[in-house]
Amino acid sequence: MYDIRNKGDAIVRLNEYLLDVAYVDARIPKVSLEPFFSPRTTEAVLAFQKTEGLSPTGTVDFATWQALWSRAERIRAERERESSLFIPSELPLAVGSVGHAVLVLQSTIGELAEYYEELPRVATTGSYRSGTAYAVSLLQRKYGLPETGVTDRMTWERIHLDQATRERLSVELNR
Repeated sequence: MYDIRNKGDAIVRLNEYLLDVAYVDARIPKVSLEPFFSPRTTEAVLAFQKTEGLSPTGTVDFATWQALWSRAERIRAERERESSLFIPSELPLAVGSVGHAVLVLQSTIGELAEYYEELPRVATTGSYRSGTAYAVSLLQRKYGLPETGVTDRMTWERIHLDQATRERLSVELNR
């Protein structure tokens, strides 16, 4: 059972599943991909339990976990069918990089700033400067990646998998 006392990788996974569901169901509050069970996580769990007809406890028991996992997996499978990940040939992106991929990255950082209050908005210029590098390093820290400030393939993929941006990335990059 998971609740407010828990931290770690399992809670990151829980928050990922909740965000997957929130992405398609406005009744579920969006959560951050943090390694702890926050009050916002509790709100999202309660809302999910209510939508699924489960006992609304705010804790994640086996039945809640199974229902959440199942729904999130169906959502992910549908998204996978709808779009495939575009990997820019310009990777890695670093200070001095310019172009469409940088514009998409900067726009995505702006969108993620809606969900992560510590993430600064960066100017959408198409030019990778120190502000973009700083924001990327903060995301890398959040995702448990090396904090280089350079957008390599792993960083790009992790940003793409951040459910708050998945659909927009697919549309923007496949123009």
